[in-house]
Amino acid sequence: MSVLFERKVDYVGGAGIVAKHLAAAGGRVTFSTVLGEDSYRDFVIDDLKAADIQVHAVIDRSRPTVNKNAIVVGGYRL
Repeated sequence: MSVLFERKVDYVGGAGIVAKHLAAAGGRVTFSTVLGEDSYRDFVIDDLKAADIQVHAVIDRSRPTVNKNAIVVGGYRL
């Protein structure tokens, strides 16, 4: 497969996006999660706090924060 990289956009996914939807619907949300000690940790915490979510993160130095990727070409997710 050969594709041209155009850009990368990070999003909070999984249970984090569910928490953001609940907060956007007016809920008071407290979110607990396990994150690594890396830049994605900061991204996740900052993004959730910006959505007015109280975050309780357990930092595990032995693992990275999960970062999933999707390749999209011509509107198709590969």
